[in-house]
Amino acid sequence: MTAVLVVVALAVLLPWGAVPAASGLARLLAPREAALALAGAAVLLAGGTVAVLVALLHVPFLAGLEQLPLTG
Repeated sequence: MTAVLVVVALAVLLPWGAVPAASGLARLLAPREAALALAGAAVLLAGGTVAVLVALLHVPFLAGLEQLPLTG
């Protein structure tokens, strides 16, 4: 259960930590490259967050709280 909490915490905190990195990157790159890099990073961070939240439904304890069937 501790590993699940660590993964969830990273999924929540990683986008917050990416904000300073993105602003520094935006200052270093040309506008076109910065826009592409920031859009790509946003898609990756959003995808990772969604993947972790979907994966939480497969944890038996949390699935039991939501009355979700574990058979797929």
